[in-house]
Amino acid sequence: MPEIPSSLQTDTLGESVEGQLRAMDIAGNSAGDVDSSEAPTKSAIKKAAKMAELKKKKEAKQREQLSLKAKDDERRKEAMEEAKKIVIQDDPSLPKPVTIRTNVSDTLIVKLRPAESSLSTTEPDAAGRGTRVKISGWVHRVRHQKDMLFITLRDGYGLLQCILSGRLAQTYDAITLTPESTLTIYGEMCEVPPSQHAPDNRELHADYFKIIGKAPGDAETITNIIAPGGDPQTLLNNRHLVIRGDTASSILKVRAAVLRAFRQTFEEMQLTEVTPPCMVQTQVEGGSTLFAFDYYGEKAYLTQSSQLYLETCLPALGDVFCVQESFRAEKSLTRRHLSEYTHIEGELAFIEFSDLLDHLELLMSRVIEIALSNNLIARYIYELNPTFVVPQRPFRRMRYSDAIDWLNEHGILNEEGQPHAFGDDIAEAAERRMTDIINLPILLTHFPVEIKAFYMKRDPNDPRVTESVDVLMPGVGEIVGGSMRMEDLDELMGGYEREKISPAAYVWYIDQRKYGTTPHGGYGLGLERFLAWLCGLHTVREAFPVAARYPSATHSTRATMALQAQWNLDSTSNSIISIGRDLLKAATSDNIQPIAILACEQFGNTIAMCPETCRRMEYSVLPTPSPVAIQFLKAVAGYSAHDCATHFGKSQAGVKFLGLASALVTSMGCYHGSVALHNMLKSSAVDDTLLPTARHLKDLLESLEHRCQLSSFPDNILGWEILLHKTCRKQVGGRFVLFQASPKAIGDIVDAFRQLSRLGQSTVTRVTITAHVDLIPWLAAFTKWCVGIPPIVLLESGTSVPSPPDSNVVVVESSSREIKVQIQHTISNLEQLLVSKWDTRYMTYMVTVASYGQWMLQRYGFNAGLDSRVLDQALPHALKQVLFLLKINENFPAERDEPGPFSPSQYSQFGFSPFLEEPAIAKSASLFLGREFTMEAEQPVEQLIEHLPLVKLHLDPLAQSCACKNCQSSGQDGESKFVGCERNFFWDRLATIIAGILCISLFHCPELLRVRSYYGPALKRFKQCIREILSTGKPVYLEPSSLLLSTLKFVGHELKKSVSARDAFASDWVASSFKGQVVYPTVFETLHIPKRGYLALTWLPGLLQYDQTIYSRVQSTRILTYPSELITYPNPVIKPCNLATSWRLTWQVEAEDGYLQTNIALQDISSGAIVPYTVHSPNTLFLGLCHSLMLESCPHNPTALLNAADSSAVYISPIALVDNLMKKLKPKNLGVVAVDGADDLRMYAMCNSQGVFNMVVRRNSCLKCCLDFCRVVGAEILVL
Repeated sequence: MPEIPSSLQTDTLGESVEGQLRAMDIAGNSAGDVDSSEAPTKSAIKKAAKMAELKKKKEAKQREQLSLKAKDDERRKEAMEEAKKIVIQDDPSLPKPVTIRTNVSDTLIVKLRPAESSLSTTEPDAAGRGTRVKISGWVHRVRHQKDMLFITLRDGYGLLQCILSGRLAQTYDAITLTPESTLTIYGEMCEVPPSQHAPDNRELHADYFKIIGKAPGDAETITNIIAPGGDPQTLLNNRHLVIRGDTASSILKVRAAVLRAFRQTFEEMQLTEVTPPCMVQTQVEGGSTLFAFDYYGEKAYLTQSSQLYLETCLPALGDVFCVQESFRAEKSLTRRHLSEYTHIEGELAFIEFSDLLDHLELLMSRVIEIALSNNLIARYIYELNPTFVVPQRPFRRMRYSDAIDWLNEHGILNEEGQPHAFGDDIAEAAERRMTDIINLPILLTHFPVEIKAFYMKRDPNDPRVTESVDVLMPGVGEIVGGSMRMEDLDELMGGYEREKISPAAYVWYIDQRKYGTTPHGGYGLGLERFLAWLCGLHTVREAFPVAARYPSATHSTRATMALQAQWNLDSTSNSIISIGRDLLKAATSDNIQPIAILACEQFGNTIAMCPETCRRMEYSVLPTPSPVAIQFLKAVAGYSAHDCATHFGKSQAGVKFLGLASALVTSMGCYHGSVALHNMLKSSAVDDTLLPTARHLKDLLESLEHRCQLSSFPDNILGWEILLHKTCRKQVGGRFVLFQASPKAIGDIVDAFRQLSRLGQSTVTRVTITAHVDLIPWLAAFTKWCVGIPPIVLLESGTSVPSPPDSNVVVVESSSREIKVQIQHTISNLEQLLVSKWDTRYMTYMVTVASYGQWMLQRYGFNAGLDSRVLDQALPHALKQVLFLLKINENFPAERDEPGPFSPSQYSQFGFSPFLEEPAIAKSASLFLGREFTMEAEQPVEQLIEHLPLVKLHLDPLAQSCACKNCQSSGQDGESKFVGCERNFFWDRLATIIAGILCISLFHCPELLRVRSYYGPALKRFKQCIREILSTGKPVYLEPSSLLLSTLKFVGHELKKSVSARDAFASDWVASSFKGQVVYPTVFETLHIPKRGYLALTWLPGLLQYDQTIYSRVQSTRILTYPSELITYPNPVIKPCNLATSWRLTWQVEAEDGYLQTNIALQDISSGAIVPYTVHSPNTLFLGLCHSLMLESCPHNPTALLNAADSSAVYISPIALVDNLMKKLKPKNLGVVAVDGADDLRMYAMCNSQGVFNMVVRRNSCLKCCLDFCRVVGAEILVL
């Protein structure tokens, strides 16, 4: 075991508290009390006597100070009694006062007595006197000086120094005057002497005052509550008092001036102000940020934006604006987010996008100009923000795509630690950093359609992006968001459909496009963000007058929350009523015992959990976006708004418990996590008779698991694993498994962290954990998760691991199989040593693709140096070669020689591919590698990988050093029989990476997808095929089921593999949900059969819910019943047509015990009845695609008729395309499935064939070319 450095050890005994106490004990004993058998030395007696003398002197001094204090208190009491006897009255002989405010400076109203006259002992004549005034206000500051009292009075309009002297300063009210007391003062206005200073260089010499309301003093004095530089959360909680200060009031005055400037500017621009409603029934920015409430039995919301209502006013009022409150229900506790904010919005008609940008520049420039024209406001602004520079027009304009390039060029990564890519929603931190570096206002334009609202108009020159703009300001980031609005009705309806928004509630908005549409655009400006930029504020919360406008005022107090040593259920649950409706909702929603929820929430009060982790819970685990509909299943994927996690999120203790639960569930699993949790509850409970069982806790953790996966705790473990791998230089290609501590050890560690973090009550100075190196990644991640700072890691080799030197947790490597937790206290000889065994059990974690990719590259040695360059050269070539040579489909060869427009040798290019286009694969590879990747290969795809220069340079030394008999012909068989081949290891690693990338590419939005950290044999068959292709350069056939099996297992979903390759898709899998990820084939939802990517998978976060019940899998059943006759149509085959217009595809969904059962069928549109013999499994679609080709286009008109009817072809229905019925067609007759234009019927026909017949699917080709193509390639069926 490595030695702990002396700097980390505790104090010696001689310097400890115990040593001092022992010395004091000796000093306190008399000579007669000392045991003669252990008589102290003379020096010890002398030292003890000296200490005793010092103690007596100290006690005497304390008695003297107490006596003086008592006398002082008595004199003060007497003075107060005398002060109470002093009575003052307004002198009626003095001139009648003029009632003023502090901002009155007109000399015709207020005349100042000259300063030299104020210092004179003789009274001036009436002409030399100042005006006698009366003013009321609050005591801003008060200062006692001898027989004078200096008061700075505040009335909301300014400050005025008032001086009380003589008997006025000796009154009881004057002596006890406290800040924020209200009073009225009468007196003469005077100039300030030249050597002194006061607001506006004037002061009031009082002759009378009266108290209106006296503010508290002593401990309750306002300066004790909101002391400058105090705790930010305390200041926010007392915002109503903070705004009385100089800075806060200046900000609010600037706010008022800016609002006036906006209104003046809008009037100059001829915009009319309107006042839209705050209670609405529509959304603008997304349903997940809506504040919902009951409106007389109907669901309503607080408005997110008044934009839609402003648009309706354009035809009546012309260009319009509003200054209105908007509300966003998002827990974004950042510097620039509020739940309620002042929204300045405008809408402009008959404009182009460039007009909108010019308008925004002019608007903000003019507002600043007007605000600075007021000298007082300008003074406030420059006092608040001395470095403010008026922006110059034109502002810098930058397209979104250029911003992505700029961020990557400057090494600014996204929130996942990866380079930015087109389609990323640029995070606040990256956006602000870019703006701060450029240090100029930026008009950031042309954002992708996917990350903007449904109403934003697409750029006609680039349909990928919208005509949208964000105005970015240094120090704040985005302060304005705007866009051109869709004026086309069809485009707007498409936006509703894309966002899955019902247009029923937007009839009035849709009418704007029906009754005289126009090109128009608008914007919304956040006033608080504008002020934060103008005044140089750290947070937008400083720009609002009250504190209730931002998420949870309790969030940041968690860091200083005192931890309890034990939890007690009785303290909060004295009756059944205290359980509460929300808790019962949560328990009912997840079918959990209420006692488990109550106990764990109370246990949260004892858990050490850092603020960063608590915030992660609030922003990652707790948000509940609107569920996403899965149309074909009539189900939804998402989270319940009343589940157990939501309940825990309503309290500090609950959020801390969620942090612990996330670490346990994601790294140990629910069972072992519940065992650890049960042990912790039992050891820390005051009364263990109210303890939930381990089974109750397992059920609770299972209900939280899907949300806990969003916490990314396993990604932290992987990060430490990568760091440790770099530091320790472990052998490349080791086990891909991760270990965690045993349940008992976790309980010991949690208890140690609790003792370490108890404020004001803990004597613990350090926690030292000794464990095997395989446990260090988990221990380091868990320490950072709970304590908020990484531990100091000490390895046996002496190698240093980067860690903060001031950490009070030390993790020490040991070869022992025990975990030792040592708790060190301030008293050096007081230590606790907790020992537990290390379980050799390991877990496979769910981690992001980016984290998994970095781990794979690190373990395989492809992360740096020559090996990294080898991968960069090999991977593009290898991916192209695998896509070219991996044969997924059993495309049929052409064995006939009939003439036709297509060469028989070209049939393979018409086959269906399960993989998406190359850009999607390149995107997945970029995500996996953590760097930009393109599919541009240096050599022809036919060339072997091993002939690439860098690959050859890498493989040749491996062959020379390899001990296997294939590489060493001179080697002895006995020595090399069991030795692995180094070259084969290389091919295996490369194949593993390629298999992972191809599996990832089948998912949409893989950036947020979570995969298994170790998927073992799941990719075995897939990897073998890839490895064979890479090493031989020859085509290899892979069953489609193996590809689907590998992909699903990669994300933890299981698929039953069929016995025979022929029935590869006879599996009953349709959809499934695992660890918060719902997965199903995209084609089932779209009904559109793509030529490339027919195995594309859609994944959605959350649980699969059908009829308010949660299911983990959806399966189908093959029903082998067919009609006795093939349904044909007498119509001559002469044109593409749909002869099955009375039918449509429908999904039959039934709830079974623990799963959903679904099949597809044809439904009669008129009667709604199921057409007989049409119920089938949807999985057979993929069997049909394995034996099909697609003719996408031809040079002719797709709707062209044949010159004459084709007598060798016959129209058939999509029903029962099976062998025994198809044989009833005349020899060489071609069956043409007449379902032109109906994607659902086309898909049904492909399912119905079950891969028995060779088929051709028509897309946008003419009928003649399709018939000719079928005969060239030997197809029996053509699907129109």
